[in-house]
Amino acid sequence: MQREHGLIPVMFSNLMLIIIAVGLLIYTPSKPPSDGRSQQHPTNEYENVSQYPPFLLMVFGINSAPSPTNESQKSPEKAKHGPNKPPWWDVTWATWALVGIGSVGTGAAIYTLILLKRQTDTLVASERAWVDFALRNETNTYMLNVTNYGRTIAKIDSYSFSTSVLPFNSPIPENPQEVVKKENLNRLLIPSGTETFAIFGMASYFANDWEDITAAQKAAFFFITINYEDAAGNLRETSTCYSYSPLSFTFIHQHEKKRYN
Repeated sequence: MQREHGLIPVMFSNLMLIIIAVGLLIYTPSKPPSDGRSQQHPTNEYENVSQYPPFLLMVFGINSAPSPTNESQKSPEKAKHGPNKPPWWDVTWATWALVGIGSVGTGAAIYTLILLKRQTDTLVASERAWVDFALRNETNTYMLNVTNYGRTIAKIDSYSFSTSVLPFNSPIPENPQEVVKKENLNRLLIPSGTETFAIFGMASYFANDWEDITAAQKAAFFFITINYEDAAGNLRETSTCYSYSPLSFTFIHQHEKKRYN
């Protein structure tokens, strides 16, 4: 329906251009009846070209307006009050009409292209692969489960783990301090498919700081990033952050840090 609304201005501008073209084809200048006598030559260039259609004058670059110098010499009163408004059949009006019609057609074409781009972006977003993941904790053993929520296949390129250790009650950092693991996979994930990519113990990634973290003396942050490609070959990324909670003795997902690309 949006595409039909976008095509209406284009159809209207095309119809106007067809009407103008037909007018050019059927228009011919009228000739006065000949009485057998020699015709009087025009007194100036303006009288010579004014008998032709304004569209032909415009095509061949002929100016149908009288010379300001000649007019001012012949009619000082007219030169005093400035040039007169051109008559309705003058080529000036036809030129401005074509400019207006061309502007309307150009605007309609640009508007149609914008609508088509929006529709294309919406279609791509609805059909592309959307990869997400969840970190599950079962008796201090963590599992990284990855799911493709999109409608097309995804090729998982890699996943990485990063960490940050800060003083207790520190806010969530924008960037991690250290990348502790990165694994290249090159694995396909079908739509609605879920796979477990990693099973690990969290303490091994925090080494010497783990006792201080569990004793609520330091704050621990765990970042996960997954890089993948959609069916069109576009590079995508999903990332998020987990922080350790000394009350629940596990890592809690910080949803405000979830990022999709």
